[in-house]
Amino acid sequence: MPASKSKCACCDFAAADPSELNAKGVCADCAAGNHQRNCKMKGAQLPIGEPAPAPVETQKAEEPKGEPPPAASAEPAPTQALVQATPQTQKAVRTIEADERGLRLTSIEEMYRFASAVCKSGLAPASLKSPEAVMVALQFGAEVGLSPMQALQNVAPINGRPALFGDAPKAIIEASGLLEDFDEFYVHKGQRVDSWPSTPDPDSAAVCMSKRRGRRELVTHFTFAEAKLAGLWGKAGPWTQYPGRMMRFRARGFNLRDNFPDQLKGFKDEHELRDMPIEVQAEPVHLPQPRAETSATADAQATPAEVA
Repeated sequence: MPASKSKCACCDFAAADPSELNAKGVCADCAAGNHQRNCKMKGAQLPIGEPAPAPVETQKAEEPKGEPPPAASAEPAPTQALVQATPQTQKAVRTIEADERGLRLTSIEEMYRFASAVCKSGLAPASLKSPEAVMVALQFGAEVGLSPMQALQNVAPINGRPALFGDAPKAIIEASGLLEDFDEFYVHKGQRVDSWPSTPDPDSAAVCMSKRRGRRELVTHFTFAEAKLAGLWGKAGPWTQYPGRMMRFRARGFNLRDNFPDQLKGFKDEHELRDMPIEVQAEPVHLPQPRAETSATADAQATPAEVA
């Protein structure tokens, strides 16, 4: 009597030897995903522990010639639209706040946006040629209490250093609330005068006096002799065109920096920086080493008397 055959639990394969089926009663083909022989598991999930069937590649139907392919839908898929609308994937542009004094720049991104707008407007000073330069000027101005537009008009690089223009140092000190009294005048022949003399003597001077709250008044002189010694008197430009005003600016600059260093943060006025010599870092010069004379060279340079 013939022995009974074991049948695959997945297809109609009848195994002559029980070893042809695995522990779950599945033949080797079904276990490998090659479902054949009217397999009952086609399209279904294999028993737990068995490998998933390999994907079957389907040949793409050939599109009819002469007809353009259907256009893709302009509307995004629902899942894509949902992802684009989430706050985590879509960054909102922050609005720059403003008050009665104008814009309030509170981040480096806002400063750069404002600096770019200034450059595009054509109102940036000639010395500030890029958004980066404008942004640095804004930062320098903010450190001494200037608004963005005030910084644009009163901060500029002079000889590689930031400088304050004109009356900006005095305006910063007056806005601080620390200035109790201030006076400027000239001295000529020991007398106080209101204008710079046409023929000054060595002791003629511009004088600046400031009184800081809680301190004694500070008086600073800048004399005609000091201007000549520094090589300023007769210098082409403002020192020739407006000598009296330049003397006053120099006395004022020294006085305010000495009396209010915490407010001016080490800033100098533009005229003082323009008059300072430009610092140039000297590079070492490497001279070529002299070559040692060879015996042939020495013989060639010998005089006839030495040869004899």
